[in-house]
Amino acid sequence: MTLGLGTGPGMGQAGGAAAFGPSAPTANPNLLLWTDDFSNAAWDKVQLLVTVDLATIPQTGQLADELQALNLNNRAGQTTTTGGTGADVTTVIPFLLVGWNRYSVTGTFSTGTYTFSLYAKDAGGGGAYVLRIASAGGFLRCTIENVLGDGDALCGSAQLEKAGTPTTYHPRNT
Repeated sequence: MTLGLGTGPGMGQAGGAAAFGPSAPTANPNLLLWTDDFSNAAWDKVQLLVTVDLATIPQTGQLADELQALNLNNRAGQTTTTGGTGADVTTVIPFLLVGWNRYSVTGTFSTGTYTFSLYAKDAGGGGAYVLRIASAGGFLRCTIENVLGDGDALCGSAQLEKAGTPTTYHPRNT
């Protein structure tokens, strides 16, 4: 498991690809759906309210959604159409008002190594979130979970790719 913090201009703008940073490698396909719209039904939500396009990411001009905790154990998740078996990987990301960053978690499953990335920042309250890739019946499940029950997050985009490190972000809003 690895935790990455972006140092470049951030993940992409709607309608096109943008690098995570100045030296980001060529993009791999994004395996998640509706990666810029956390209110979409592709993201199942538990104890979570999503406000669409609440903020603009200064570095990219991309709009970000707010994930607002309604209670403890709130989360947003998506199960992919690609699969694998293996141990779950989790990392805690303490937003704590550090500004916009790309957070990532990487795990190796029977079908390869995958990285789940999220471009986000604290929306107030200094929450702590968990990024997780889990093996779910031969598929991979990516979740964003608030582990404190308070502190909301602004999320600009998410990506799951078959790679050991994040590459150029490609929105997938279909």
